[in-house]
Amino acid sequence: MKTFHLSIQTVIGSVLCLLLLIPLAVRAEYPDKPIRIVVPYPPGGGTDVVARILAQRLGDKLGQSVIVENRSGAGGTVGTTAVAKSAPDGYTLLLGQTGPNTIAPSLYSNLAYDAENDFAPITGVISMPLFLVVPGNSAFKSLGDLLAAGKQSKDFNYASAGNGTLGHLSAELLNMLAGTKFVLIPYRGSAPAIMALLAGEASMHFASGVDALPLMKQGRLRALAVASERRTQLAPDVPTAAEAGLGGLEANLWYGLLAPAKTPRAIIDRLHREVAAILGEPATRARLLELSAEAAPSTPEELAALIKADAAKYAKVVKAAGVKVE
Repeated sequence: MKTFHLSIQTVIGSVLCLLLLIPLAVRAEYPDKPIRIVVPYPPGGGTDVVARILAQRLGDKLGQSVIVENRSGAGGTVGTTAVAKSAPDGYTLLLGQTGPNTIAPSLYSNLAYDAENDFAPITGVISMPLFLVVPGNSAFKSLGDLLAAGKQSKDFNYASAGNGTLGHLSAELLNMLAGTKFVLIPYRGSAPAIMALLAGEASMHFASGVDALPLMKQGRLRALAVASERRTQLAPDVPTAAEAGLGGLEANLWYGLLAPAKTPRAIIDRLHREVAAILGEPATRARLLELSAEAAPSTPEELAALIKADAAKYAKVVKAAGVKVE
């Protein structure tokens, strides 16, 4: 009877061990079907192009198809919501960015996702710092010149690509930090804002490298500072805002890869390793530079910290400036 009792215990122990090993076996097989990277914007834009560069190389490394799915609408929040509500199995990912993941929570009270708690960060992907630009023939030769004028009068204004955009909040952050009085003139997109600046309708504008660099090279725009912690290799001669005399003015448009919350850590780690390796490839980095973007891989924890810090920063700006969107 004692021998029989021990045998039952042995069998039960063996079964429990097998059950514990099943999840490990399942995770070891990941991925065993195609993966989707959701882009919360229409095809053809910068987010879409970066996603397709990443998808092609990630598919090569994982031995599975990686499909880019465009789910646009409501400033990127439609696609972001869809990923937040997806199964946390590593087969639906989000190429998130500054707007829907750090600015939208302060602008919209009815978001269907929690930007900090509904996602598992995987890695940063790229950084696109904003340039504070003025027309090439502007009387402002330095950031100091611009700030001095902006403190004395409300006659100076700035162009933005729209209400609630990163460029808009960057200018209001400048107002907060410097005590300036620049007034918003919103336009419907980056191109109209740039054209208004060149036409003399605005005094300054925060522009991405995609929009600013070609015109900077032609002398039609002058960059007074780059709103980033360090100088960018896209324009190494342009000082940071801190170097130009205004600390704290940092406004990077970043893209990061995220999964739904509760995605197994083993999957997060696998994707992190593969994407970090891709972003370290010279060919990938060169291709991103052509898009006026810098590869910016990070640990999951670093991306989580960036999201939290940016969300807090832009929440203060939105509140102080009374920013509202319709």
